[in-house]
Amino acid sequence: MSDSYIYLLGLVFAEVLLFGLVKTWKNLRDKLGKHRIDVSFLTILVDIGTASKLRRITPPDSKSLRNTIFFAGVVNMALMIVYLYLTLINAVEGLFRAVSVGEVPVSPFVPVIPGVTISLEMLFPLILSIGIAMVVHEFMHALVALLEKVEIESWGIGLFIVFPVAYVKLSENSFNEAPRKSRTSILSAGILGNSLIALIALGLISLFSTQLSLAPVIIDLDRSNPELPAVQANISTPSIILEVNGTKIRSLEEFTYFLSSRLNQSIVLVLKTQRCVRDGYRIVETGAIETYVLRKPAGSKLGVYLSELVTPDTPTYVVEALLYTNWVFIVNLSLAIINAAPIFITDGGRVITDILSKRSKKLNYVIQGMTSVTIAILLMIGLMNYI
Repeated sequence: MSDSYIYLLGLVFAEVLLFGLVKTWKNLRDKLGKHRIDVSFLTILVDIGTASKLRRITPPDSKSLRNTIFFAGVVNMALMIVYLYLTLINAVEGLFRAVSVGEVPVSPFVPVIPGVTISLEMLFPLILSIGIAMVVHEFMHALVALLEKVEIESWGIGLFIVFPVAYVKLSENSFNEAPRKSRTSILSAGILGNSLIALIALGLISLFSTQLSLAPVIIDLDRSNPELPAVQANISTPSIILEVNGTKIRSLEEFTYFLSSRLNQSIVLVLKTQRCVRDGYRIVETGAIETYVLRKPAGSKLGVYLSELVTPDTPTYVVEALLYTNWVFIVNLSLAIINAAPIFITDGGRVITDILSKRSKKLNYVIQGMTSVTIAILLMIGLMNYI
């Protein structure tokens, strides 16, 4: 068992033990309560700010600013909902199509479970990205609540298993007494904040990507068919593709275009490659240069699995920055979409409930119920794909 698994299991055990002690030891529960620490199963929350500190803050009384945030929040939330439902429709269609032809169904929704759906090596970038997303989300709720004159009782941070948590507690009376426009603006502000961070991260990804040096790599052979040219030649894997028939290959796109343009031709390929050692998405070492002569019949595949990997001459800081920025993008976009979804526990669900509560409670339950069930089913299918 790796050290990462040991640390993860140790943390979970400590949280369960603390929960048990708090439930059975009243003195400990009272002491933690005095320090504004709340312990529940696998969750620890700590209040780090109270309303008294916020009463000294006088936010700008700008109607145009409030209207701009409201409009941007509502439009952004609507876009997230449209994107969600388009994804759900495509996923459900794909599910029925797979079942009808006897294939294994797949899902675009996958729950984050360390060691199962995500490798433990990726846990720290994920934790950092979730922390950023949660802080931005709750900060936007708090900021707009101040602008809309809704009282904030407290705010704080916490831990759910290994994932960081941030929260803002609004005064229920103050929130419920605010105009519907103010309530909608506050609820949609967190989604807007995550969407903006995702957009910034996307721009940074484009910037860092220009500094990457990538190499087309044969990562494995299709050994299911021993007659394929690459399998007969027994090409070493993984290997960087350097040349084919005297033409230098600088990208995976160039190599795949070369092959596809000659798919229906019977040709002889002189392939020059360089052995390498792969570490995830990177090449960490290169070795001997080898040349192979492959006779590819017309219509035949070459028999290789290809990928583009980061070369050793790419600065490490660029690779790490791209990795973390990519996680920030994924987490913030995912959090924006899920929070916009009409589900009973989300910001989007609360907005829909607020709108339909006096008009059609049945429609509200139908919309949120069907959305919740569909996402739950797709999450289970997504998990099953990894088990």
